[in-house]
Amino acid sequence: MRRVFVAVALLIPLACGPPVAEEMPRRLNVLLISIDTLRADHLGTYGYSRPTSPRIDALAASGVRFDWVFSQSPKTAPSHMTLLTGLYPQSHGISNLGPSENRRLADDVETLAELFRSNGYRTAAYTGGGHISEEVGFARGFERFAGPLGIGKSTKAVREVLSEWADEPFFVFLHTYAVHDPYTPSGEYRDLFVDPAYSGQIVSSAARLRELAGPSWADRHRLYWSKVKRESPADRQHLIDLYDASIRHADERVGNVLDSLRANGLHDRTLVVLLSDHGEMFWEHRDYLHNALYEEILRVPLVMQIPDAFAPGGRTLAGQSVRVRVRLIDVMPTLLQLAHVPVPFRVQGESLVPLLEGREGESRDVASLWPRANLQALRRGPWKLIRAGKESEASRVELYDLEGDPGETRNIAQEREAVRDVLLERMKRFDREWNALRGDSPRPAAALDRETRDALEALGYLGGANDPASPERPLP
Repeated sequence: MRRVFVAVALLIPLACGPPVAEEMPRRLNVLLISIDTLRADHLGTYGYSRPTSPRIDALAASGVRFDWVFSQSPKTAPSHMTLLTGLYPQSHGISNLGPSENRRLADDVETLAELFRSNGYRTAAYTGGGHISEEVGFARGFERFAGPLGIGKSTKAVREVLSEWADEPFFVFLHTYAVHDPYTPSGEYRDLFVDPAYSGQIVSSAARLRELAGPSWADRHRLYWSKVKRESPADRQHLIDLYDASIRHADERVGNVLDSLRANGLHDRTLVVLLSDHGEMFWEHRDYLHNALYEEILRVPLVMQIPDAFAPGGRTLAGQSVRVRVRLIDVMPTLLQLAHVPVPFRVQGESLVPLLEGREGESRDVASLWPRANLQALRRGPWKLIRAGKESEASRVELYDLEGDPGETRNIAQEREAVRDVLLERMKRFDREWNALRGDSPRPAAALDRETRDALEALGYLGGANDPASPERPLP
């Protein structure tokens, strides 16, 4: 009995001591990758026949692919600010940088990075620079913000920060212009796609283009497109070949980042989101680049790889696809909800989590606009309306039935006046909603310092070829 008493007495302090601390549950990391100017229909996972995207295809096979995703703007700055704020371009007020009238994001608009950082996340962004500018508000919320960086340097920086922050929750944003024009992929990728028999004048070597035109992006852009015979089928195909080679280069670099997730033990607790801000035209509507609101520009990829432990509804999502129409504006509230971060009340996008949970949903109305050029589009059901010009002025209106005419080849605005008028009225209602929200948020002018202005002018972003306010717009 004495021995039993002694044993019990020895155990009592252990039983009454402080409880052993349980390990805190891991939080969901978020890696957001934007490949600027990437068309959805040039990726294998979206049905493209050429091998442009083996790593992105594998990411989609292990995650969720959204089949019909549409951008809210055909331009880099407004589209990306919509992505990071959940607001329409007319509401957040950010346009591509131009020679004047540059605006900074209103102070009372919360960005994705600010929300993650205020909820205990480390935040970093590595970008291609240009319109993704600190002066207009893109750096807000990021404790590290670097650009302009080429895709080699940016993906290297991301791999390094993944290793450094492996034990902390993080939100990392990677943006690259690797697919943007001028399309000058390196030889190892060009050889995969380019016809060696091409005999046209397009300068497809980055080194040769720089030798001929100098360091200015604007000058190189002008020279590049001056060599394009716009109506030549051979030149059109050569541009597509170079574009596809550029995608393959970006795909390989993205694959390096995905490999780093596994190497650092982060794969099972990191949400990977891959998307683009807009696509590109290759003469479908007798033009190139992205100065319109047709489907080849607005339809973009969206792939999410969600670890099983964090999947909504406890579903395994590998290999799933969402076939209803959604929008880039919906990405911000989706990421916040998946990470259990409160969504601001003023966000105009709608979370995609119900669709990820397997609930049936309807295709969403898609409004897209380029305010500086007075271009708007609205897609509802099978119908697509495009309006060019201010509402108070004589406007050009186009109407398409995308079920019967997916290539938008036949404008039926005069034949289907009732449909046209309903969509025009809906567009006016959108205008009122956007302007009401915009009225609550004054946006001061963005002051570009001399160094920033010089860099942007050298890149062709102040009064450059993609700016409708430019006094001279080079081809195309």
